[in-house]
Amino acid sequence: MSYTSSGIHFVDEGSGKPIVLIHGAFGSLEDWAPISSILKDNFRVIALDLRGHGKSPPIGGKCSLDIMALAVNDVINHLKLGKYVLVGTSLGAATALRCAIAGIKGLEKLILIAPLVKGSSVTGYKVMKFLHRLGLVNFRRLIINATLKELKEHNEDLTLKIKNKLEGIPEDFFFNVTECIASVNLKDALSFVKVPTLIIIGDEDELTPLKHVIQAPRKQPNIQLKVLEKAGHLLILERSDEVAQLIADFASK
Repeated sequence: MSYTSSGIHFVDEGSGKPIVLIHGAFGSLEDWAPISSILKDNFRVIALDLRGHGKSPPIGGKCSLDIMALAVNDVINHLKLGKYVLVGTSLGAATALRCAIAGIKGLEKLILIAPLVKGSSVTGYKVMKFLHRLGLVNFRRLIINATLKELKEHNEDLTLKIKNKLEGIPEDFFFNVTECIASVNLKDALSFVKVPTLIIIGDEDELTPLKHVIQAPRKQPNIQLKVLEKAGHLLILERSDEVAQLIADFASK
């Protein structure tokens, strides 16, 4: 196991052009295992645990994209990477996009998978949170059900794994991260990205609707869009082979 001086946990495998992988909310670097196992044959693959996730330290306050982005920057600086490809999924994609528009050093290409570019409205979130506190709505159950609904292929083992993980999250941390998700609004941020960018999204993704990202590729020649048919939000888990190939092809160009 490897850690930066601030305690951010990461794994570093393979050799070649570096690809840095950022997981989504409530996940860990282990979520990338099926994809990393393919990519590491031809690339140097670095996957990290965001702060508060996996084996990295707690967030230690209010969750934000800036805090998540600092963890990514910490790993990149620790490894003294030159040029690299930055890949994120869901909240990890929002974090990668935040890194890109902040001008993170060495970024050569950007890959956003099921990118969270516009979270739920803060007002709506606060109402749901209030109703949850009153016992009128089980907000955690709503989130779990919405996540499991994104599994478009029947896989009992994967369904149970995700369900158990989400149910085991401490409530304070759960609300801290979901509030961060609710506050995300990067819909216009894509216009500030200058590096070659690939967006991969499922046509049945209800957590990150296609309409939130469809306009950018039409306006910017540096952005490509790949829509996977009959696919939801959990692309790196359900369509790992296909996603790995898309990452490899784009990184190799």
